[in-house]
Amino acid sequence: MRDPDLQRLIDTTAAAFNARTTPGSPIVELNQHFFAAAAAETGMATPHDKIEPLPVCHHLAPALVTAATGSIETANVANALSHLMPHLHWSPRTPGRHDPEGFADNHANAVLVGNGGLEQRDDIRMGLSLIAPQTTYPNHQHPPEEIYLVLSPGEWRNDDIDWHEPGIGGVVHNPPEIEHAMRAGAAPLFALWCQWSS
Repeated sequence: MRDPDLQRLIDTTAAAFNARTTPGSPIVELNQHFFAAAAAETGMATPHDKIEPLPVCHHLAPALVTAATGSIETANVANALSHLMPHLHWSPRTPGRHDPEGFADNHANAVLVGNGGLEQRDDIRMGLSLIAPQTTYPNHQHPPEEIYLVLSPGEWRNDDIDWHEPGIGGVVHNPPEIEHAMRAGAAPLFALWCQWSS
């Protein structure tokens, strides 16, 4: 049986995406594929050993409070996440050649579903990104298609769309292999992402 708290997060995330997507949007198909796959649970991962939290993680509590100020759908996601936070393993991404100075200390990702997450599987991935104020997550790309549920203020770009602020509860779509980036302003940037490979 899937952990009830994880199931609640999956359900509330699906509802949040559904509330912000319009018929005909490329996000609709990805959303359907991702959550259809997520309906088939696999096995729970072995809990991570307790590790010293990363410096950026002190922004988590205020980021969750901010996320809860959005729509009812976003508030439900924030509430579901609050029950899972003690079980998450936060780590920086693999260093890149163009990472700005101090980037390793000012961001972290946590996998919820997928390799290294609370539920082990290799067909889909769901996770969180946290970025400290005044920090840019530099341009990067990856094969899986991706959608973000934005849970904070912050700006986003990809090679098709210039810098913009989706707002709390906004949705960001990155097609496969597109170069994209995000940046935090005065507040930490916090977002939930889902990746699916066709």
